[in-house]
Amino acid sequence: MAHPHGRYGARHPGIASTAAPLAAVAAVEALTCDAIVSTRAHVGEIGKVVESTGLNARAVEVNVVTCEGAPETIEKATALSAGGARTAVFLGADELLDGVGALVHAIARHVPLLVHVLDSDIDGRRAGRDEIGPILGLGAGAVISGTVQQAADLTLATRRAAEDSELPFLHFVDALDRPADVALPERTLVEGFLGPLPASKPPAPSPPPRADAKRRERAFAARAPFALKSAMRALSEENGRLLGPVTRMSGNDIEEVIVAVGRGATVARPAVEQLRREGRRVGFVAVTALQPFYGADVVKAVSSAHAVVVLEPLDLALAPAGPFATLLKAAFADAITWTPGFPGVGKIPPIVSATVATLDRPMIEDDVRSLFAELEDGERARRVVVFGTSDEDASPKLPLRPSAAGRGARLH
Repeated sequence: MAHPHGRYGARHPGIASTAAPLAAVAAVEALTCDAIVSTRAHVGEIGKVVESTGLNARAVEVNVVTCEGAPETIEKATALSAGGARTAVFLGADELLDGVGALVHAIARHVPLLVHVLDSDIDGRRAGRDEIGPILGLGAGAVISGTVQQAADLTLATRRAAEDSELPFLHFVDALDRPADVALPERTLVEGFLGPLPASKPPAPSPPPRADAKRRERAFAARAPFALKSAMRALSEENGRLLGPVTRMSGNDIEEVIVAVGRGATVARPAVEQLRREGRRVGFVAVTALQPFYGADVVKAVSSAHAVVVLEPLDLALAPAGPFATLLKAAFADAITWTPGFPGVGKIPPIVSATVATLDRPMIEDDVRSLFAELEDGERARRVVVFGTSDEDASPKLPLRPSAAGRGARLH
């Protein structure tokens, strides 16, 4: 198989393979972990991957544990991680919210768990990733992957960030549930990249004092931004693949930009490339870090644009905008009031929040074109657009097709 991944000359470009998202993430964790804990929905496939991998990168057998429900799964993983075992959790998107209480306990104990949340993607209509919303109010880190390759790379980088910051991280796997070419990490990379096992934690009182944990929370959270960004940068240097919390992939002449979170980035990037070939000055920014939020980095990436669209894979119907769009608006408010660490800006551009309530098909280029059509109305553009909603006032406009002038013409 030709190896399409990684730069020429990268020290550890990876081992070429083909895998679906669950199998790719499990293959990485089979090299990193001492224990993998899962509900019954995923344990069969995880067990097959672990068996085919053999011993982990430290030549230790990986223990696959089956639990009933998210609370028991997270509690078991927390106990294993507190005992010094490198531990991963696998849950479905529809299982996660049942485990929020157990996750709060894991955060209070500062165990470096990595919880992989897999999309409940089946044929037919599916809901957006609404399980992300409540998690953003907790003190755990959160990242999202949009491709199988990104899922594999984020698994290794986020594992290191969790251990460096002593915080649980959630990895929302948003890649299409189908096999794709992927470069999996070599054993030598995993062993050297992660280093020694994290130290065990002292026994926790029962019930743990919430106030004491809350008092310590910000001290640990302050480590997360540097830990995550540096882990991503370090892995990029090893495997030659671009990975960062916020990645800009456009020129310096942009007038309109789309900020895409998760799976939407895989459609937005080629759509933007085509629109640029048609003469439109559009740009693209991909986001993988949900929490911590890299506000200054995102503002810097989009500040030259006259208008911004934020495409994210969930819709919170009672909120004024999607959660990432709301954070971006707050970040611009910080920038325009000269908050230290933020770039200076002269004004806040119109920011259109594009969210996903439901999808009965994969997102396509015309969906992205329809979002740029919103920006043609300038400051009068709608501020919220929702895919897959029965609310016609919030639904996207008809998409654009190339016109002779290269600016696009609305379909009728």
